[in-house]
Amino acid sequence: HPACADSSDGGIALIIEPDSVSQIEWYGFEGNYSIDNVPAGNYFFEMTDVNGCVQTGEIQLIEPLPLSVEIFNETICPGEFADVEVAVTGGTGACTIDWMDLDQNNVPVGSYVLTAHDENNCMTSLEFEIENYPPLNVEAFITNPISGFDGSIDIEITGGLPPYDCVWNSKDHTLDLLNLFPGIYHCLITDAAGCQTTYSAELIGLSLENCFDQALFYPNPFHDVLVIQMNDQLPFFIYDSLGKLVYSGTNPASREIINTSEWSIGIYLMKSESMTIRLIKS
Repeated sequence: HPACADSSDGGIALIIEPDSVSQIEWYGFEGNYSIDNVPAGNYFFEMTDVNGCVQTGEIQLIEPLPLSVEIFNETICPGEFADVEVAVTGGTGACTIDWMDLDQNNVPVGSYVLTAHDENNCMTSLEFEIENYPPLNVEAFITNPISGFDGSIDIEITGGLPPYDCVWNSKDHTLDLLNLFPGIYHCLITDAAGCQTTYSAELIGLSLENCFDQALFYPNPFHDVLVIQMNDQLPFFIYDSLGKLVYSGTNPASREIINTSEWSIGIYLMKSESMTIRLIKS
């Protein structure tokens, strides 16, 4: 049989006992008692003995399945090394992998080639690349508590491999924390690939007077009108939940009334140089 897939090193040798054959013909091939260097397939022959009797026969040559190599774990977390797993199919017998001086369990980011040989010395090669998942990035929108327990932290995560799990020191598993007291909050973020990063935020308790020292947006939740009162002439911007800018201005250190009757119901974020405040239209 052929030693490798798609090879033409197969052969057939006929042994006839007692040997009274005067002629052997192969269909489509030149040969007598044997044919050599042929691929897998069905081979037909006809024998004629010394008495003129004719007998036909068929012999099948079978080749092994193609030798194939597949790798796993080729994408890793930033700063780590890949523990590459290999699956070999096809070929004959045990397979030997040549890693080209690589440590299979500690492969850094880069492009590589490995080769595989089976017991018949059939060979295949595979080019592969070890890549990093994009780094995990965290953006947070914080509302400091005014009445003692109405603070919030709303985080958005990009990079890595979604979905994400966020475990806070409060033992909550969520991206958004509500009804928070003043204090320090820590979160361990893990993506679907096991890559991790941490996030911390400190919420500062504000009195109503302190809010007036910075900014006051009321009522919150609001309906058709939103009132802004700031003591600093700072540019501010209001975005909807899709990140679209819906309003911007510079408060003249006094009260400003915004008509929000055309705004959609949902969550909005007011951003200025020194703060981010979450607003809700109900």
